[in-house]
Amino acid sequence: MSPRVILAFSPSKNAQFTAQVAKGFRLGGINDPLNVTLCSPEDLLTYGGHPTWDDEKVTNFELGTKTRFADGRVTLNAAVFMSKIDGLQVVADAERRRSSLEQRIEELAGNERDFLRRLKAFLDEHRRTLETHPLLVVDPVPPGTQKETARER
Repeated sequence: MSPRVILAFSPSKNAQFTAQVAKGFRLGGINDPLNVTLCSPEDLLTYGGHPTWDDEKVTNFELGTKTRFADGRVTLNAAVFMSKIDGLQVVADAERRRSSLEQRIEELAGNERDFLRRLKAFLDEHRRTLETHPLLVVDPVPPGTQKETARER
């Protein structure tokens, strides 16, 4: 189950403010053992030893606004968000093999802006920007070690 709660407040027909919290997941899995025959010995040392991993779990928080101006000819939407990801699944490319690795936790923040202006009956100007910023990445634990390292970016 992936719950989601959205609150919306519309002080007028041309403005809406929203807040949202959502949880989600991506199933864990297994790396295909048939790919082992395609790996070089170096690839097996680097990317082997990760036969299964847990589900990736994410919690998202978002605050946003949707506004309309100039009799509806101009729309400006904006949002800020933060995601906390546990068990982030990262795809790593080996020489001839693609492998999935699991990281522990990642936090990501960002913002999105969307601008639309109706210039004429069949001509619109549309601009969208999205910025994301990793806040914290905890590297995966190499096989056979107990050491865990954290990097702030």
